[in-house]
Amino acid sequence: MFTPPHGEILGGFGCGLRCCMQLMAAPDWVCEILSPSSASTDRAVKVPIYARERVGHVWLVDPLLQTLEVLRLDGPGYRLAGVWRGDVVVQCEPFEALAIRQADLWSAWACARFRVIAAQERTASWRRRFGDGSRPGRRAKDSVSRATRRVSPCSV
Repeated sequence: MFTPPHGEILGGFGCGLRCCMQLMAAPDWVCEILSPSSASTDRAVKVPIYARERVGHVWLVDPLLQTLEVLRLDGPGYRLAGVWRGDVVVQCEPFEALAIRQADLWSAWACARFRVIAAQERTASWRRRFGDGSRPGRRAKDSVSRATRRVSPCSV
């Protein structure tokens, strides 16, 4: 989570909690994972704040479209350094020395999404069965995470 000196809260899985530690300097690189509910905020609100705070590079990763957009700070704003789509090997700023296989990004996202869906389905099943979303004698969160690990085929 990056908290600029002007008080905006950026990042952090949408939990709405303030981080107790503020960074004294802007990071060199930020990666935003776009979703249909956050893409417009990430692009129209966060990217200009990153530019104002002098973040060197911004990656916009869209798992649904399977695209990676790399933005490079150029003066007061960003210049598009490149766009990659699908299953390609990318060597891009600021990590040119690394070969990043984009298919790994999409499979990691798919596994994480599968875990969320499995947890939601299991919770809904328990709510139908027990009424309050938890199994007797256990907290619902612990039960859901155990169930998710048990049914998830992903190793991520």
